[in-house]
Amino acid sequence: MHRFKTPKLARHTQTRHAGNKGWAGALLVAVLLMPSLSSGADLTQRRVVGDLEIALSVSSPGHGSDQARALASSSSTNELHTLTVTIVDRGTRSPVTQARVTANVAEETYVGADYALIHAAGGEPGIYFAEVPMPGRATYRILVQVRMAGAPRTREAQFQYRHHH
Repeated sequence: MHRFKTPKLARHTQTRHAGNKGWAGALLVAVLLMPSLSSGADLTQRRVVGDLEIALSVSSPGHGSDQARALASSSSTNELHTLTVTIVDRGTRSPVTQARVTANVAEETYVGADYALIHAAGGEPGIYFAEVPMPGRATYRILVQVRMAGAPRTREAQFQYRHHH
């Protein structure tokens, strides 16, 4: 049966299968790189503010770092999410440890509430946490404010978080 194939038909068959392999490979890469919407964890967002790099990640209960999960373990409601803020000095790449960090969290078009972020005992330097209520599916504005020890002014970085579950 194969001896009746013309060279042109054989080339077409090879090209079609090669194209399917390329498409399947691209799909596999896209699925592996895509963040899981059901995981409850989002990618880290970063902002540069002067000589600081401020990174924010938001975790729903049961997700995130070990420190974030430990902080959230006392929570009895799914509305509470853990904010994890990492602050690094851009010049030295060293973590910022002597800062007062707060976050103002609000649903879009609403006034927010302020939350103090704490450094978890025994945690990595430059990482601050807070539990904040985020009920319902909404887009939230998160304004992270950092006041360095002895600094006359407070720096801030604004982020958006889409509550998707």
